[in-house]
Amino acid sequence: MALPNATIAIADPQLSERLASFDHLDLVPFNSDAIPDKAIDVMVRPLGASASWLRTLRGHSIRLVQGAAVGTDGVEANLPPEFTYANGRSAQEASTAEFALLLALAMERCLPQYVRDSMEGRWAPGFGGALLDRRVLVLGYGQIGKRIASLFRAHGSRVEAVASRRRHGEDVPVYGVEEFPERVRACEILVICLPLQASTTRIVSSEILASMPPESLVVNVGRGGVMDYEAVRHEAAAGRLRFALDVTDPEPLPSDDSLFIMPNVLITPHVAGATDRMLDAFADLIAEQARRLVSGRIPLNIVFSP
Repeated sequence: MALPNATIAIADPQLSERLASFDHLDLVPFNSDAIPDKAIDVMVRPLGASASWLRTLRGHSIRLVQGAAVGTDGVEANLPPEFTYANGRSAQEASTAEFALLLALAMERCLPQYVRDSMEGRWAPGFGGALLDRRVLVLGYGQIGKRIASLFRAHGSRVEAVASRRRHGEDVPVYGVEEFPERVRACEILVICLPLQASTTRIVSSEILASMPPESLVVNVGRGGVMDYEAVRHEAAAGRLRFALDVTDPEPLPSDDSLFIMPNVLITPHVAGATDRMLDAFADLIAEQARRLVSGRIPLNIVFSP
């Protein structure tokens, strides 16, 4: 027996174009400020929409709310309790891990300085660092953390990771979070890919940053709230540590923030997962969620449910 079509509410044209090639999907375009007044199987949270947008869904008939991001900070506080919410875990992993590597390579090889030189017409060659034999600590060892570790290992780095608990049988040594202060003292590159939760808020504290070796690099592709940004400014202004930050606290970072003009800081506007391949993978995930719903199966990546 043929399954019914699934109804997908979607606000982003780039995703609509990709989903148009799938069979058995009825796409309902909408403006993020005007929720469709009809039964929806999958409501796709608009890309870039704040968690407070979820409040606008109250009173509507929606079987699943699908987010693109892996992180779910603010979702529980804003999602009406009658709804089920799934994150975009499988769509984000590759692009985010790739960007973490890119940020580290850019800083090690002095790319921001070369960009500034080229804009001023200056030819100023020099020596940079390399990832070979670098001691890298990955903070957060979910699927994104595992991909990050794999990419750094492929470049010859000596990689360790910190997770909520110590693990055995992984490709790299994985320590429990209680061992983080000890492990960070020896690392040369700290890559953060943590979600923002009560247990991770400001986990990268002023004490943690002060304990890192001079000239160490901190890369953050997780959430800004896991770091003490006053301590970041202090360490960066002193020239003791370097930072490559795709996420900040707050976001967006105010235009007059001192971090923007520090030569040892690279800021990108929360774009680690923003690639065409992420959109392809997210469209695949949405279509799979729709198939599961109309066939009576449980959707993937459920984070919150009634």
